[in-house]
Amino acid sequence: MRDSNDLQHPSENIGITPHPQWLLREFTKTVQVSGLRNFDFEGFQFTWEKGRWTPNKVRGKLDRILVNNLRLQHFSEARVTSFEAPSRNYLPLALWPLLTVRADTKRCFKFENN
Repeated sequence: MRDSNDLQHPSENIGITPHPQWLLREFTKTVQVSGLRNFDFEGFQFTWEKGRWTPNKVRGKLDRILVNNLRLQHFSEARVTSFEAPSRNYLPLALWPLLTVRADTKRCFKFENN
């Protein structure tokens, strides 16, 4: 969970010159090759903003949570939410790492003698 300062899709920025396609492709490829994937979060998706109350407002999704399959399996119940911070350029993200508890389904063999 960090400020990646890069985008994966053109829709992840508003109000600035489009992000170069090769950067989008390379960042996405790097994430995939690393065995990671995006862990979606609830709330406003544009985590960085400049010029909030001006006509030249710029927004981008620069913060993301990347997980591997093992982490996702252990924390499948985890939740992340972004919160609006009125005086900051960055939106804070809160993580609730709820560990997924799995019941042990192994049962001992029992023989009934009637």
